Amino acid sequence: MEYTVDFKKLSHCDDKIRKSHKAAQSGLNSALRVSKALIALAQQTQSGWYSNIGSSVKDTCSRLETTCKVMSLMAVNLETIAQRYQAAEAALTKDGAGIRVQVGEASDTIGNLLSDWFSKWYDNWYMLFLPALFPFFPWFNFPGFSGIIDWIKGHDDPGDANVRYKVDNIVFDDEGSYGGDQGHAKDVMSEARRQELYKIIRGNLGYSMTDAQLDCYLKKLNSEGCGYVALVNTIFVAYAGQPELFEKTFGYPMYYNGDLNYDALIADLYSSEDNKVNGKFDKNHDYDSRDDGPKGDYNYKTDTTGEGTNPTSRAEYITDFMKDHGVDVTTESRVAVTPDNFEALSKSGKQVIVAFHNGDLLNMDGSVYANIVGGHAMTVTGVTKDGYLIVSSWGKEYMIDPKGTSDQTWMSYATVEYHI
Repeated sequence: MEYTVDFKKLSHCDDKIRKSHKAAQSGLNSALRVSKALIALAQQTQSGWYSNIGSSVKDTCSRLETTCKVMSLMAVNLETIAQRYQAAEAALTKDGAGIRVQVGEASDTIGNLLSDWFSKWYDNWYMLFLPALFPFFPWFNFPGFSGIIDWIKGHDDPGDANVRYKVDNIVFDDEGSYGGDQGHAKDVMSEARRQELYKIIRGNLGYSMTDAQLDCYLKKLNSEGCGYVALVNTIFVAYAGQPELFEKTFGYPMYYNGDLNYDALIADLYSSEDNKVNGKFDKNHDYDSRDDGPKGDYNYKTDTTGEGTNPTSRAEYITDFMKDHGVDVTTESRVAVTPDNFEALSKSGKQVIVAFHNGDLLNMDGSVYANIVGGHAMTVTGVTKDGYLIVSSWGKEYMIDPKGTSDQTWMSYATVEYHI
């Protein structure tokens, strides 16, 4: 008799809980922002109606925060359960004997119930917020109730309020990183984790590398890896909700320590494709006389700077990488992307990468985060109501002005579509 574990639906359930928790967390953050505004108003008013609401607001926030912590715990526990079932399946398959364990249908039912409850809580958090503040007030019969709700919504986070459309995907959420970060791997402190990444890199390179040389390699990744990260973001978007298929395709888990396994996939793509010219590794590809001195002294194993990618090489790299893993990819360069057509492109399955040159990278409140000199590749994740593009860079959320911030600014767009 064959022993197997059906945990496919359980993993799907886990993904739904993650998304629902994200929604609930957003609702809580909205409530807390409004609460702070009301508390500040109460503190400024020494007497009258406002001065009596401070303690009630704080109590309500405490309840909301406790509720969200419970949701977070549910999500983490469900992820742990899914991982244990995966380990059980591997062990039972290895032993070759056992019992068929059916958990999929039940867990999917639980997941649907929790997901629906979380979503309803998020959609109607403000309906809970005001009655909790004033439990004896007949809110639902009050003629001005809808106006109060509109006021609360209007005082929500201005960055969120300005969003016209966002890619709805676990890659670009409030839990963990907002996409990958090419500099994260070089700062990994856990020796066990570093060895995991080194193993992936050594398996792809056609030459040996010491740990010290691999430290240099990860620093080089940080110097030139934005294009690889932009591609990795699109891969995770394509595999959202399919952790079993992801692991089957790439050979390592989709998640690591509660977040997407960015470092592993970035290291895998980078070490598989970087410095390939016509499909062959060119050890002198990153040589630059300005930084590396005489060419005869150049050591590609200790080089810590690289020249990066461009739209043509990115299309070649992602096509080759995914082909090696049995997946076809369609890429297109010089695509006309605007704030008006991005949503349609995204919903058609085409993910957008921008090559941005010589302009300002903006925080979500419109202030300047950094001035990009030269080129920088980023995944486009959304559009604001006032015509900015939302992007993922260094694991965080930013904006760019598609019209440019100076006469030196220019950008081009490419799309990638996965046929999984």
